[in-house]
Amino acid sequence: MSTTVNTTTEVASREDDPRAPIHRRILAMHKEGKSIRQISEILKDEEVPGPQGGWWHPTSVHRVIQRAAEAAAKKKK
Repeated sequence: MSTTVNTTTEVASREDDPRAPIHRRILAMHKEGKSIRQISEILKDEEVPGPQGGWWHPTSVHRVIQRAAEAAAKKKK
């Protein structure tokens, strides 16, 4: 199941969070229509460190997108 996120950057993560730029980038790539697997491969090819310091796996990318969607839904309430 695919999760589509149509949200603003503040939902990606707090601005003081060092992960905010990569989270915004993940959401932007997803919004452009790239798949979770494509995003993880792009980040791996660019040697962007993942959440645990290794590579970005599709599951990690999915979590970023899912959490942003959940935060957006809460914000709408």
